[in-house]
Amino acid sequence: PHRRNPIGLSLVRIERVKGDTITFSGVDLVDGTPVLDVKPYVPFADGNVLEAPRVAPWLEHKPTPDLAVEFAPEAESSLRALAPSLRIFQGNVARAKAALTEVLAADPRSVHWRHQRAELEYGFSLDSLNAVVRFDGGVARVTQVQHIDLCDRSHAGGKAAGAVGRAPQEGEEAAGHGRGATGGGTGGGHGA
Repeated sequence: PHRRNPIGLSLVRIERVKGDTITFSGVDLVDGTPVLDVKPYVPFADGNVLEAPRVAPWLEHKPTPDLAVEFAPEAESSLRALAPSLRIFQGNVARAKAALTEVLAADPRSVHWRHQRAELEYGFSLDSLNAVVRFDGGVARVTQVQHIDLCDRSHAGGKAAGAVGRAPQEGEEAAGHGRGATGGGTGGGHGA
């Protein structure tokens, strides 16, 4: 990846661990090069195919199956009406809808949101849109599509995807703990 710092990422094989020493193979390092972090190989997410990877037991499950995605008529209508404001998709409704569908089919919610907040509406942004979604079983239903002013800083930075249109109840943490990547037009959704 392109980074502002001189830290590299490498896929390596761990040959052995002895005390506080890890011996790697399959990497071009000078002896004594610091290793800042070691993460497990995740077969369904990491690109390089290893001959016989040893996978951490908690990563052996398959990713969740794709959800069916539906758009309420009002959401579909709003998407068409907001097409001229799309920057990344440059007014192309079909591409914007396909991107929304692809993100939602993969279920962008965190495990916490899937299990403990499943009944809440979920919002996330893509391009200059905020999609409001209800998840029910294996279906993600887009109920609203709203315009986001990309120059308005209240939508960026501190707010991740999360609950839409309701304040936290007593003893409940504030919304905004849903998963959503920031930058590149995705994530950073916020309430209506």
